[in-house]
Amino acid sequence: MPFCGSFSEAPALAEFILRDFLPRRPDIRTVRVYASDIRMTGAESIVASAPQDSRLAFDLKVSDSSEEALPEAGLVIGLHPQPMTKTPTLIWERIFENVIR
Repeated sequence: MPFCGSFSEAPALAEFILRDFLPRRPDIRTVRVYASDIRMTGAESIVASAPQDSRLAFDLKVSDSSEEALPEAGLVIGLHPQPMTKTPTLIWERIFENVIR
């Protein structure tokens, strides 16, 4: 999850993965969620409050997605309230490039 901020979605995402996704996909033994943002204030404590299970791991990384590509992934979820705002530095265009590559 690029540009995840404090990653307030972590508990709901963990619950979905553990309750709905993994039981329907016995061929998938583990899920690793990579979450990054330029600032991640409070993300560790929010992830710690999520349901814990050995089949689910969260990797948090402070990273500038306009400069650094995400690791390879089977699925990328990126939510932001206003990513299409034009900026002189084309920051959102660079972020999308690094997310999609």
